[in-house]
Amino acid sequence: MSSQAHPTRKQDANLAKYATDKALAGAQQTIFIYRQNGIAMLGEPTLSPTVTAVALTSPPKVSIQDCVDTSKWRPVYVATGKSALAPGQSPRVVVESTATTFGGRWVIDSSVVHRDQPC
Repeated sequence: MSSQAHPTRKQDANLAKYATDKALAGAQQTIFIYRQNGIAMLGEPTLSPTVTAVALTSPPKVSIQDCVDTSKWRPVYVATGKSALAPGQSPRVVVESTATTFGGRWVIDSSVVHRDQPC
């Protein structure tokens, strides 16, 4: 999340350590968009993840559902300090992610934000 708080700085190494595949690409795309538009995230989100499924495959997979509360984690335009939040967007949304093992560690390989599903 520090990469979103400071999108003009070098990407936080933990992002690639704990995310891969679609999740990493999505996070990097968001950081790029923030950088292009002069947006930074202020504060911190409140997370409440729960495991919804476990598949003991090779590699194993875990499904996670979270209600991400962004009421204290807001996008702002760096130049003006004004809100960059999309109008009408709920500050609490469902996020579904999948974790798997990669390189001997657990990583998030997909993450979908359901902006149409407030929680």
